[in-house]
Amino acid sequence: MKTRTRKATGALKIALLTLSMILVGASTAAAIPPEFGIATNHGRPGFSVKIIPNDPCPVIQGITQRARVMYIGVNSATNHLDIDINQSTGVWDSNRVLPIPTDAVPGIGRIDAYCFNTTGYAATLEYDDHQYTVSGEAPKFAIGTKVARGERLFVESLESCPVSSTSIQVDLRVGQYGQNYPLGASLWPDGSWKTFYPVPMNMPLGVYRTDILCNGSNLQVRYPDKQIEIVASPQYVALGDSYSSGEGTGNYISGSGECHRSENSYAFYVATQRNLGAPSFGACSGAQTADYYGYNPVKRGEGAQQGRLQAANQTVTIAMGGNDAGFVELGEACATYPGHDGWGCQYNYPVVNTLYDRLGALAGSGYAEATDGRQINGLKAMYQDIAYRSPNAKIFVGGYPKLFGDDFADYEENENAPSGRVCDLSSFVNIDYNDAQWLNQVAEDLNTTILNAVNAAKLEGTNVYYVPPALFANHGNCDSQESWIGPVILTPPPAPFPPESTAESLHPTAAGQSIGYGSAFVSVMNYND
Repeated sequence: MKTRTRKATGALKIALLTLSMILVGASTAAAIPPEFGIATNHGRPGFSVKIIPNDPCPVIQGITQRARVMYIGVNSATNHLDIDINQSTGVWDSNRVLPIPTDAVPGIGRIDAYCFNTTGYAATLEYDDHQYTVSGEAPKFAIGTKVARGERLFVESLESCPVSSTSIQVDLRVGQYGQNYPLGASLWPDGSWKTFYPVPMNMPLGVYRTDILCNGSNLQVRYPDKQIEIVASPQYVALGDSYSSGEGTGNYISGSGECHRSENSYAFYVATQRNLGAPSFGACSGAQTADYYGYNPVKRGEGAQQGRLQAANQTVTIAMGGNDAGFVELGEACATYPGHDGWGCQYNYPVVNTLYDRLGALAGSGYAEATDGRQINGLKAMYQDIAYRSPNAKIFVGGYPKLFGDDFADYEENENAPSGRVCDLSSFVNIDYNDAQWLNQVAEDLNTTILNAVNAAKLEGTNVYYVPPALFANHGNCDSQESWIGPVILTPPPAPFPPESTAESLHPTAAGQSIGYGSAFVSVMNYND
């Protein structure tokens, strides 16, 4: 217990009423300030602190009182909690917690308390305060920045609730006190949570804020608010992997995270040329067929891509299958760089056998797993599922361009390489001509698998069309014209040596997206009007 005294401050902390001073003893109050307790004197933004009642409020005949506890931070972030009291004894209700604001900054603030007259808001008793240290950051979660009516909104914890939590509340709210929409989140035993919320078709358009709270015995943890915009049902939905998201072109859309969605992608070119309006952009770098059906376990906050589909859609584009086949794994196996000799990768039979098992699974024949161990799904069934969810849409499926030129003369001489020539992809990375041609053949084999799946689905009534990557001809690495495929991009210092390739490596450039892909999609769409 402290022995100092403080003067009440602020409009709500006027001089103690004479009557209360008489009842509690003015001389005693001046010497020993009344106390309340807190369960801990430190915590993180968004976390709560349990309030422990000690000395009661004064009992004042004919005056209704409450107790108020207030956090005041170093950046003036404040929050308060009003506590009911027993009007006969002045004793506070127990088991109450004071939330620390999510925007509180690290530093030493304080927690004040006082009793007040609820009619005149005059302080009737002021308690000695407590220092309270804030450290760290508020808990994190993932959510998109925009979702359309009829689509599924996916929200997921990046940091779990405390394991002692018993429930999770995830709402969208209009303004500070407007109508709220419960999203029905599920809390798992480890404290993690997620929700898939089908946005109602009649949900008012506009900007909402999140309201997320973990609850438990003597516990609350609040996540910081984020804004999300509800927009009208889209005419056009763009799905797929990194070749559709615009990976490698830069200018990534804020909020798209590691999905690296770019306005330089072919989706925006198609939307403009075909006057389709803003696309519902679900393509995500690294996506596999498993990410079409389920939430992405790596790109946190990414729901199933199928959740973007609805009856109102008129156009759907997708390019997917390269990550299932293991293109990244194949590229690494074939590349020669410090500490790794990839020459002759086409004769690495375990790698080759795995590749064709995966292509078989994409074709709907047999079982295979992608590099991360998730099951590969058949392409035909995926196209049919798109048609089921968007029955009024035409579906356009892109193939994959060859990464390298065909002409031996366009490669650099290297007497150590098996073929005598290599394609230099960076200062440290090259690939033998023969291996480059094999990788081109792998792309052709994948495209044949995609085309066969499109044709099989079309025979069964699916409104689906194949978009060949023919416009990329002569625009590969080590080719006769400007490359529309980016080089290998290595991690810069101070990354460990030897450097590693980044996710942006060997992806279509902005020209490849707009001319190579965009023009091809638009041409097929115009032909099938």
